Amino acid sequence: MVRLLKKFYYLNTMGRIEGPPMAGMLLLAGAVYVSPELPLNILLAAFCMYFICMNYVYLINGVTDTAEDAINSPDRPLSKGVITVREGWIYCQILFGLTVLYPFFLHDSWAERSLVWITLLMGYFYSTPPVRFKRIPVLATIYLVINFNLPIILGYWMATESTVLPPFLLSTVFLFLANMPLKDYGDRLGDEQAGIKNWVQVAGGTKQLLRLSIGISLLGAIICFFALPQDLKFRWLWVLLPLLPALNISFHQLLGFNMDKMFTHGVRSLILGAVVFVVGIILG
Repeated sequence: MVRLLKKFYYLNTMGRIEGPPMAGMLLLAGAVYVSPELPLNILLAAFCMYFICMNYVYLINGVTDTAEDAINSPDRPLSKGVITVREGWIYCQILFGLTVLYPFFLHDSWAERSLVWITLLMGYFYSTPPVRFKRIPVLATIYLVINFNLPIILGYWMATESTVLPPFLLSTVFLFLANMPLKDYGDRLGDEQAGIKNWVQVAGGTKQLLRLSIGISLLGAIICFFALPQDLKFRWLWVLLPLLPALNISFHQLLGFNMDKMFTHGVRSLILGAVVFVVGIILG
């Protein structure tokens, strides 16, 4: 039994472990913005987005990235050999099948189901040959921006029982647009050795990549200040939210933190921020 639990743990940590729980929290954040009450169907939808749908997206990326991860993330189970690629593939196919099925039981409308399936298919094409969006930095970033806004939209739709886009969506688009290129900072060595072009090369170096991210971050806050509705609930939160990637870079540089862990630290901060947002609204 202990051996099976260890195997299950290793299977669920084949890829980046921060992405799936963040997607679940973003779904809750999109819903709680509308109402502090979170009914069971929304809680279950957030769990399934985390543990089934987005878990597939990140685990299939881990299975198809074994060469790069051996350099960038040598402590992952596939890199250490504690699970095999075949075991990883089988588990990913199970998650894929479950993601096709579970929206029929949790989501009442085809629009909501479609958001789950779009997330699933985009994750498949992001990592799996022959398309592999991740090999093209601009497409990879566009994909990731969409990827993390879809759970927010889904939660908002479930809470409003509509298909109207969240009024704060511009803020989260700029947040992820500024943040996602930073993923390539820590992956640059493995990508280079694997012959994969990433944002460090596109920007012309690590310093230029950081400047690009900071520039998008600042531009996003300025645009949100002028473009978001004046009567928007929590308006200043949405105006300032795009600044988080710039602040993340600044803290790492000023305090001498490991810059290769910058993206991971930033994502974990976003998860914590989403938790505080959700809990704060529920309690307050």
